[in-house]
Amino acid sequence: MQANPAAAAELRQMALVYDWCQAAAGEAQSSMLARKLVGTLTDRTEQMAVVRSRTMAALAVADVEPQVSQAYLKWAVEGWWKAKIVPRLKTEPGVFARRENLYAMMEFLHVVRDNLRADLREGAGQWFEDLAPMQMLSYYPRPWPAPENEYRVPAYVGKGEPDLREAAFSRAAETGDGELRRQRPAAPVSARLADAGPFPDAR
Repeated sequence: MQANPAAAAELRQMALVYDWCQAAAGEAQSSMLARKLVGTLTDRTEQMAVVRSRTMAALAVADVEPQVSQAYLKWAVEGWWKAKIVPRLKTEPGVFARRENLYAMMEFLHVVRDNLRADLREGAGQWFEDLAPMQMLSYYPRPWPAPENEYRVPAYVGKGEPDLREAAFSRAAETGDGELRRQRPAAPVSARLADAGPFPDAR
């Protein structure tokens, strides 16, 4: 097992593998993977992708290390999301300005809702109500036509030039450009850790 649990994306994959593939991995590899997952749960880094991945790890090992798992989940939900993020959602624009953080946030909400039966949008209903139309509006003005194709540059928070890599992937998502999409790491959501069904109304 060469995956690095210190990397948020790799830890996420490790949690999915442990959750789904224990029978195929065997007892020895599963135990080693569980130890690596548990070892990440004492740190309280507050980056969105890290919290998402460690929450998935905590849920995956909840049966074998319930105390460590519960301690991390309590911090992630009560000590971080409700105490620090929800107040910011009420007052600050662009809390999850980068799409990678936005997607990690949505996955975090899904795994918590589906495993702990807690809707973390409560207290920030207006922000989530505005999220979808704001994402749609972020793709205006109209595309810029170039000789080779049209470019769509999403709106972004901050100063300076736009992120052309994000623009390229936005175009790939719209046109179905498989080569471009293969350059970005896939982000499937585990049906066990997170059923990607619609949220109930948060208001």
